[in-house]
Amino acid sequence: MAGKITQTSITDARMKSHLTDDRVPLRSELSCEKIHGLFLMKGKTGGTWYFRYWDSSGKKQVYKIGNIKTAKLSQAGDDPRNLARLEAVSRAIKIRAQIEDGIYPHTVKEEKKQAARRKDEELKQSAESTLGKYLDGPFTAAQKRKKGEGRGTINIIRSNFEKLLDRPLDSIKAGDIREWQNSREEEGRAYSTIKRAFGALRTLMNCAVADGVIDAPPFDAKALQHQRAEDKAAEIARRDEDARKKRRMLTEGETEALWRGLTMYDKDRRIKRENSRNHGKGYLSTFDGVRFVDWFEPAVLLAYYTGMRPGDLYALRWPNVIFADVGDSRLRFLPEKTQHHPDPAQVDIMLHPDAEETLRAWWEQQGKPDSGYVFTERAGQRLGRQAHDGKWTKVKTFGGMPDELEFYCFRHNFISTLLDRGQSMKLIAEAVGHKSTAMIERNYGHVLPARKDEAIMLMGSRKKSVEKDSDRKSL
Repeated sequence: MAGKITQTSITDARMKSHLTDDRVPLRSELSCEKIHGLFLMKGKTGGTWYFRYWDSSGKKQVYKIGNIKTAKLSQAGDDPRNLARLEAVSRAIKIRAQIEDGIYPHTVKEEKKQAARRKDEELKQSAESTLGKYLDGPFTAAQKRKKGEGRGTINIIRSNFEKLLDRPLDSIKAGDIREWQNSREEEGRAYSTIKRAFGALRTLMNCAVADGVIDAPPFDAKALQHQRAEDKAAEIARRDEDARKKRRMLTEGETEALWRGLTMYDKDRRIKRENSRNHGKGYLSTFDGVRFVDWFEPAVLLAYYTGMRPGDLYALRWPNVIFADVGDSRLRFLPEKTQHHPDPAQVDIMLHPDAEETLRAWWEQQGKPDSGYVFTERAGQRLGRQAHDGKWTKVKTFGGMPDELEFYCFRHNFISTLLDRGQSMKLIAEAVGHKSTAMIERNYGHVLPARKDEAIMLMGSRKKSVEKDSDRKSL
């Protein structure tokens, strides 16, 4: 089939004869009579496709399209020389069209070379420049490929290492890091905060090495000193206290207040909508006959029964929801926090019957979509990070919930409840989108002491065993 191409006079047979016939001298040209400028030059082990043309100044130019080898037929039966012929013809046609538009191959090639040279020069200048210049230039450009364009990392570096921004990258040594760490500790900064900032700076240095800006990082991980013993004890105490306050199960009263608050929120929205319709805003749709006044109640129910992070709720799309006609409906998604990892975690969990019923009702109310975001307000756009703030405050107020409870409390409640009921940490980690149990162990260990006490009591009692033995002997 390939030999029947009509754009060129260089057929498959002519090409093979030109390349393999010993009577054809090396460097002989086989010109195309249909695509003026295209020719094949014979070489020792194959040939080379070229395109000859005259530029705007009348100077003759020869552009190399590519090489071909006199190889054997592939397993599929296609001659690799012919595949190269088809590609050469296609590129030649494009080159001819570009030339007619005033775009010349040698000019494009030279512009690419100049762009590469400029990039090399920029990197060289960055190597001789300061932390601040590299931060604002190549590093910021690289971070834009990440979620949120890496603004968090960039801001951490800028705010923490302000005194080093004017220093050349390779001049920042371990001594500078220790001096910075000491000053931060004197200011009362938590070690975890210091460690996070140090990690951000190391990320920048590794990026500079990958760019070829510096040969190696000017300091290693040991530049950050260990946390002071007294500070570590105090931070552990603060973390444990914070965990007890936040990372816990909702009380029975708080749960009842949640359901009460959602009911009153719904009623309040309906009353306000009718008031608006009765006072000059009749164009607003009525909530009569509609189960949900907005996305918030379905989102809360899903968060409560799955422990999903707010970001994962708002990133959830309908293809992630698998409604089952028979059996259990499920959720399958990649948590946003791990999507950029080489081997990201995947959540695959059954939907609790209450969550499934609510989500199915919301799906039907939305017209049974098969694509798009699950929770959205306007024109299918994704909700913002703080979309729940105002609504959550109203629900807490209506229901009489503690003001300090954050929307994230549903994740804490989910994890703590499963732990309290004896589920394995591995199972819980997988359910909430973690590859290991480290996070559960580190942040929810306070939930387990009662379980440890119960485990101790599983051991048999020696006293009771002795008493039973004595009873048998007396008989």
